[in-house]
Order: sequence, then C-alpha cells, then structure tokens
Amino acid sequence: MNIPNNDNRGNSVKELLDQAVCNKRHNGRVSWVQVQEHMQDKGYDGTKEKWRTMWRVANEPKTKRALTRGTKKRDDMRVNRFEDEERLVAFVKTKKRVSYASEILGMSENDILAISFRANLRGYNIKVWQENEHMMIHNLPILETGENTIKRLQTTNTIQVAIVSDTHMGSKFEALDALKTFYEYAYSKGVRDFYHCGDISDGYYKTRDGSIFEQYVFGFDDQVDYITREYPKIDDCYTYFITGNHDASHIANGGANIGIAISRGRNDMIYLGHNYAKVWLSEGVDLDLMHPNDGATTTISYKAQAIIDKRTKKSKILAIGHYHKMAYLYYKKTHTLMCPSFQNQTPFMEGHNLVSYVGGYILTIQLNDNGDIISLTPEFVELE
Repeated sequence: MNIPNNDNRGNSVKELLDQAVCNKRHNGRVSWVQVQEHMQDKGYDGTKEKWRTMWRVANEPKTKRALTRGTKKRDDMRVNRFEDEERLVAFVKTKKRVSYASEILGMSENDILAISFRANLRGYNIKVWQENEHMMIHNLPILETGENTIKRLQTTNTIQVAIVSDTHMGSKFEALDALKTFYEYAYSKGVRDFYHCGDISDGYYKTRDGSIFEQYVFGFDDQVDYITREYPKIDDCYTYFITGNHDASHIANGGANIGIAISRGRNDMIYLGHNYAKVWLSEGVDLDLMHPNDGATTTISYKAQAIIDKRTKKSKILAIGHYHKMAYLYYKKTHTLMCPSFQNQTPFMEGHNLVSYVGGYILTIQLNDNGDIISLTPEFVELE
C-alpha cells in the first residue's frame, strides 16, 4: 500500500499518523474514528480501516511484509502465469485507465489496444473510450445479439428441420459420436437446417464442486477451439443455436460470449442469442428455441405445461432445452418439444436422480395452401 510522503506543509504522513495514534490512546487502545478525524482535519480523506491499515504498514514490519508478499503473489499471477489476453481480460473486469493497466501488466498502451481488438474477435466485449483526459478500458459482459429473430422461410408445403440440444462439448460425458451420427442420419432424410437449444459447451461452474473433474476440455479458449473443430459439419447444412446456462458461465468467469466466438469460427454455425430465439420457418409458422435457467426436473411433461402457461410470447412450435428429457405434447395450440441431450448421465445427475436422454428430433411439418400447419410429425432418434 502506497503512503504519500508529505502533506502540503512538509510533514510526513507517517509522522501525522504516529502523532494521531499517540494523542488518541484511551486505556491502552486506539480510537481509530478519532485518528480518521485527525487525518481528515489535516486534509486527507479515508475510512478508519484505511488509516488503521496505513498506520500498521508504516509501523509494523510484520504487516508490511505480509502485504508485500500478497501484492507480489497477485502481480506474479498477473504477469507470469497467464497469456497476455487472459491477463488483460481478468484485469479489466472492472473499469480501468489504460495507462494504469499498462503500468500494472507491463504492456504498452498500443499492445493493450491490439490485444483488446483480438480478444473481441474471439467473443469478448472490451470497450475503450475517452473519459475526460484519460483513456478507459472495461470488459463488459454481453449475452444477446440483435432481436433474437431470424427468417428461414421455406416456400414448399413440407418443411423438415432437426432439433438438438445440450451437447455440453468438453464434458467427459459428451456423446459426440452420437451427435455426428444424428447429423448424418438427418442429412440422409433431407434435413439441411439444424436448430440447437443451448448448452453447446460444458462451460465451467466455479461454484459447483467437482464439475471440473467431469471435463476434459477446460476454459473458454480451449472449448471454443474444440467446438469449432469437432462440431459436426456437413456441406449445405447450417446450425442455428442459442446459448444456455453452461455457456453463460464463461460470461461470469471472464465476460466472453462463447456463442459469438463459435459463430465467428464457423460460417455454418449461426448464433441467435442467449436463452431464447424465434425462427420463422414460413410466413405463418414460427419456431421458438428456449433454454430455461431454473433447476433440473425429474418429471417430463409438467415443466413444458408450466412454461406454456406462463409464457407471454406465443409460437406455433416450441423447443425447450436444458432438462435433457424427451416428450412431445400439443398444448394450448403449441406443438411443444422437451428436447433430449447429447450428454450421458453425469455423476451430478446420478446423485440427483436425474436421467439424461440422448438423441435428437427430426420434425416433418405439412402445411396447407394457406400456410397453416396440417400436421407435425416428430421423429425421436434415440442413440444411446
């Protein structure tokens, strides 16, 4: 902790603190409120905790050494342990001056601006702006893009799409082979558009004990690279996806949106937003993709009914991820799908008596000449 050398009258702050402490002792104790008042009278602001700590740093060698070791440890983590991008992203989770970031991180201001630009290409949202005479920098979390609405209008009376969800890539329990098999099967049936209902990555929950032991791909960058490299890719096919709660853990950890990063790395994977998106399959048929944030469920259809009952947004078709369940119901004029996953049962699920269905849907939708749905046939492809 830095202590100013002198006040505007040439007296050292240490001397003022010593004088304040000596003057305000009562029954062998120090009234730090009185010390604070004394220092404020001398023109210095601060709480009693600030002046107590500063006095201890100035007068107690043990405290000074302990604080110095703590600062050195933090600086070592900033400077030595991580790559430049990781260090910068972690450091500017709160608003900082660029000049201060440059001093602490040991980077030039131009390097900081260049690293910020590259980080933004990978899904971060680092803003740089001028505030008074200072250049400021802040890594602002982002979750959604656009209006979360897209049109994929088809002019034929038969529409075929595939629905997948909860691939949790990076998890030791991911079912990647099953996912690739599903894509190939759906393609053979004529499907070209795939819709993903969230949790494309396994993310990382710092607050969930043991979750890291269920993964073999760790962290934002490695999971982005893994997904862009390994997620199924077939010519003429597109995957439109939202992000879910596991994906959003990267927002909490570092402020980066993995959906944006994946979409930038794969031109066949289009990010629609966080938790929700609406897709118009024709002029009169809309498909809502949803990934709720509530807890898991041991029931199958009840959650779907409760969601529809409480919804203000209406749609002809609703696909719900997150629960790893399989069910279809037609309720309140909405064709509703509880979406299975491509993740096998994890120890967390097993410990909470939760089953994980593995597979996806192929939807065949028949329209009349007016564009209304005559029939909707869900084919559940169970793979494990």
